[in-house]
Amino acid sequence: MNEPSLATTPFQLSDAGQFFELSKDPDIRKEFPYMRFENAEDAEQYLAFQIEETQSSRVSFFKAIRIIFHGLQTVYTEKNNILIGFISLHKSGSFEQMLAGGFEQTLSYAIKSTFRRKGLMTVALNMTLDAMRQDGYNVVAAIVKKNNSPSIRVLDKCGFIMVRDAHISLMYVKRITMNENEFKRVFGL
Repeated sequence: MNEPSLATTPFQLSDAGQFFELSKDPDIRKEFPYMRFENAEDAEQYLAFQIEETQSSRVSFFKAIRIIFHGLQTVYTEKNNILIGFISLHKSGSFEQMLAGGFEQTLSYAIKSTFRRKGLMTVALNMTLDAMRQDGYNVVAAIVKKNNSPSIRVLDKCGFIMVRDAHISLMYVKRITMNENEFKRVFGL
């Protein structure tokens, strides 16, 4: 029997039950108050919207972070995985854009409390950054609250650089395919 593996995959509507359970995590509720669903149907509506946004956008995405138990199967199914978090690149609102130095898209991520402090978020984010490199992204921005030291550690481990202190939050950027000299010039490094 194969060891479990970590994967980032597109969300499916069939993930609504597990996504609803994920949304109940107190730490996720604290960081993402708009994910306080009353039931699995509300979670499914949210997923449907995010799936549509991902499919209609050339840059946005909303991916599931899963632990997959392979057994005799080489791919994941509804029954051989646990949804433990998500990673998204989403359109920023006007306030987020101000905090993000004008970036129209910012990176967000979360992982269930029971799976934290195991390096899984760092692995999942690095997997996502590799996919973004293959897809030709130039640079990505992330906004993190100053008191969120676990998230700051993840960004640091994944090679992000803090470029702005906005009193309540920090702005981090990561060069993906952008020319290194141009990146340094743009961000004053």
